[in-house]
Amino acid sequence: MIEIYAVNIAERKEKGVVVQMLPFVDKHKQNRINRFLNWEDSLRSLTAELLARYIIIRKTGLRNEDIVFSHNGFGKPVLQNRDNFHFNLTHSGDWIACAVDSNPVGIDIERIEPLDLDNISRRYFSEDEHRYLLSQSDRLAHFFMLWTLKESYVKMEGKGLHLPLDSFSMRFGSGNGIGIEFRGKELDDRFFCRYDIDSSYKMAICAQSREFPRSVIRKSVDELVESFLSLGGIR
Repeated sequence: MIEIYAVNIAERKEKGVVVQMLPFVDKHKQNRINRFLNWEDSLRSLTAELLARYIIIRKTGLRNEDIVFSHNGFGKPVLQNRDNFHFNLTHSGDWIACAVDSNPVGIDIERIEPLDLDNISRRYFSEDEHRYLLSQSDRLAHFFMLWTLKESYVKMEGKGLHLPLDSFSMRFGSGNGIGIEFRGKELDDRFFCRYDIDSSYKMAICAQSREFPRSVIRKSVDELVESFLSLGGIR
């Protein structure tokens, strides 16, 4: 069954956390984290890595030092030698989130911020989506709702820029029904769900199953660190 985890870093923006936990990730990731000029970017990246490792240890029983990441042909991170375990990370602002399932899954979170809606919508959305957006009274919120849904699909497929955002359209039915049309064909094996994790953010997930959790498992940075260490996160 799909699980979704989220961590908010707003209350723990201290260098001590990174200094303490950096040795628990591999050298390549350590180097990337140390290259960030912005301190919050370092914390955000490390928290995402720890969250993924915590979930992997908890779900698979692997030891932290035995976790090896690789990438598919389009650069999507995967857990090496575990075909039945899939995860996807996302972060924006103060939030980091991770979705896991036995099949490919994609998740996206975005902070709602002012932007050039009309220009970006025309460039990245399909014509139907652009018209839908223009018909809404709260266009900013609907823009980010559409964007996270579309990004979650792209991330689930794991093809990156090889799957342009305007090559498919989100469809909205009665109730909370969300569908997708790709090259004129309705896809009946891709499912979507939205989560109201924060009034200033939009978050969406795409999966090959309808078994979405009713809620998100939330942790503070301190809770994540404690949980990670309690599972024997040793390197």
